[in-house]
Amino acid sequence: MFFNGVDRMLQGAPILTADVLDRYFPTRPAVVLDNSGHLAYFNSAVIAGNGWDATPPPDPVGGSYSRDDTGHLTGLAFETPRCSAPPTW
Repeated sequence: MFFNGVDRMLQGAPILTADVLDRYFPTRPAVVLDNSGHLAYFNSAVIAGNGWDATPPPDPVGGSYSRDDTGHLTGLAFETPRCSAPPTW
């Protein structure tokens, strides 16, 4: 599922980490694009579907993925990788 239109500052929305999105979409891949055009949020189904749970992708030139202290993705993609967050299967 793809959603667009989140403006955290205007709407007062929380940061949509994978954990937050998993509460609403526990098994279905979900991606939310931020209105800024600089950020995408995605859930654990996207991470697993891309094999990123076993092998997280490296940060590409011009962007990054948010990671926890252990190096696992948290469900946020900044700049360039925001376009690659959708599932590829």
